[in-house]
Amino acid sequence: MVPCVTPPQGAPFSESACILVVQDEPLIRMMVGDELRDEGFHVIEAFNADEALELLGLVVPDLIISDVQMPGSLDGLGLLAKVRERLPTVPVIFTSGHFRPTGPIDNGPTLFVAKPYACQELVNAVKNQLTRVA
Repeated sequence: MVPCVTPPQGAPFSESACILVVQDEPLIRMMVGDELRDEGFHVIEAFNADEALELLGLVVPDLIISDVQMPGSLDGLGLLAKVRERLPTVPVIFTSGHFRPTGPIDNGPTLFVAKPYACQELVNAVKNQLTRVA
């Protein structure tokens, strides 16, 4: 695997971080991707966990945003288990309009943002998570 992008030396994370957005709803995926790109992030997109795992065989994102409920062989929580096997320190932000965690989702850097959310709320969560692991 290779990093998603090679950041310029001394560049702030908002100009160099690679975000993997995993979302089966095309309009939400495009909206989130566009908003993150406007903030200077490099964004790669996946329709579901299966597609995300294929991408994770090729690139190492700095952060993953994933819906919880998606079609395919794994949901977002199944994707998280696979991510933690390969990339235990990569922050993951979960979003859902139905699922609500009752406690910590896992032992890694994981955050939950409930739908509906304002795009700026998600962008702020991304920046906060990246700052914590920097």
